[in-house]
Amino acid sequence: MSRLTRPATWLGTIATSALLASLIPGLVTAPAEAADLGTLVFIKDHDIWLAKGDGTAQRPVTKDGTYADPYRTPSMSDGGTIAASKGTRVVRMTQAGRVLNTMDPPALKNTLGHFVDGVPVDVAISPNGKLIAYTFVGYEAGMARFATGYTAADRLTPASQHKPTYFRSPSWIGSSRTLQTGGFGSQVMIHDLGGEPFHWWDDSDWAAPSTDLSNSELSPNGQWVTVTRDYAENSHIVSAKVHGNAQNGRPILPTAFCLYGYDEALSLDDPTWAPDSKHLAWTEPSKGIYVTDDATSSTCNAAPRLLIRGGSEADWSPAGLSAAPRPALRNTTKPSISGTRKAGKTLTAKTGSWTPKASSYSVPLVPQRQGDLGRDQADVQGQEVRQEPQDHRSGAGQAVRPPDGFRPQQARHDQALSCHAGPHERPGVTCATPKPLIS
Repeated sequence: MSRLTRPATWLGTIATSALLASLIPGLVTAPAEAADLGTLVFIKDHDIWLAKGDGTAQRPVTKDGTYADPYRTPSMSDGGTIAASKGTRVVRMTQAGRVLNTMDPPALKNTLGHFVDGVPVDVAISPNGKLIAYTFVGYEAGMARFATGYTAADRLTPASQHKPTYFRSPSWIGSSRTLQTGGFGSQVMIHDLGGEPFHWWDDSDWAAPSTDLSNSELSPNGQWVTVTRDYAENSHIVSAKVHGNAQNGRPILPTAFCLYGYDEALSLDDPTWAPDSKHLAWTEPSKGIYVTDDATSSTCNAAPRLLIRGGSEADWSPAGLSAAPRPALRNTTKPSISGTRKAGKTLTAKTGSWTPKASSYSVPLVPQRQGDLGRDQADVQGQEVRQEPQDHRSGAGQAVRPPDGFRPQQARHDQALSCHAGPHERPGVTCATPKPLIS
């Protein structure tokens, strides 16, 4: 398919940025000051990696991930603590890779009342670092069935304490609310810990014909939301303007704003907001992590660029990047000094062998008494690890305005609550069609 390179309208109703600005007062603002972009945690070569928010200073956190036993779905708290899954365990660690604790979460019940267990397919640590949300998936009665639970981050606590859900892909809104994903009728859900999840919106509220939505995430300022739309090779990223209070209230239907990778068969997924609520990153399989510098622009013309080659499953955190841990120096062949240790005589020094390889050596000789030279000492400085240069490619996941053929619908909050009250697997759920917002 050809790439879309020009703005298009979603649902054939919003034709110009001027009209969009009239629908969203105050949307067009002066450029923001350069902000701290925090730190990205991501997967590369089956291990957990870190990088500054601009893609520099990339470094591995772990080194024991393999194809058969990889790390998955990493996330990072505002304080820099990382949580991820590996096998059936949830692993919590520092940015230096020091493991704080591991947990094997207990099985959770799915919508059929049967237990589901195994690999945590989603792991998300809360911004304050105190809780971890995790998701199991099982296949039963011809479909995937999910369950999401919560535990204290430093020890296993009963999932019943915060009330599990039948949804997936948890992302935190503050430290007591999550966004989650379900099937038709419950595609974007909000869950306050200990309460009943409630419905935000479905793709059918945006578009006809509709498709799947998944992996939603609210921007840190609460004004924007992103979501993966469609599935497999057709999946693309949507940024949308929030209406109402999604941080601690009940928001209404958001306005779809920019589409990235629409009709490009790029299989985009895993969107994540930067701390500035402006930069937006996502994964393009086999390529890496892409970023757009402004997912809130009314023109959608900030061309995506490759930020981290070979990376995937990124999560953005406001935490700073800690100093890289120095590798432990190991001597494999001892250094030595030969010759007569007397003033005026020549001594020969051999530096020995060291791991990692040293970039320079010094051998200071310390006199023990007049006319005699005593003990020797080797001071070895580790070799610098150089950063791989960035690779940029513009145009991947090109941002466009939503396409013709979709019809925006007026949010009917009371209708949404009654229509979407049941589990997402419940068959025969029928919802009345809301009135178009613009005709």
